[in-house]
Amino acid sequence: MTAQVPFIKAPMLILQGMNDANTPEPYLMTLQQAIVQARGRATIKRYAGLGHTLGPASSMVDDNFRPIAPAPLSDMAEWILRH
Repeated sequence: MTAQVPFIKAPMLILQGMNDANTPEPYLMTLQQAIVQARGRATIKRYAGLGHTLGPASSMVDDNFRPIAPAPLSDMAEWILRH
């Protein structure tokens, strides 16, 4: 993903569950560094207790692709309305 960052011209929103077993926190930090270098900024929101699908996950082992929680949906709708 980081190789494509310089080519993305649209505003960027990244929502990250802190218990994401598929894309752990260190990968988000790598992506964030690439975004800062190439574009300056993106909106990044992290959610404690959520997994890869932004559904409830008490740990990475418990990241079981549950339905998305209300907070990320609300944040995404608000962000879309602003952009």
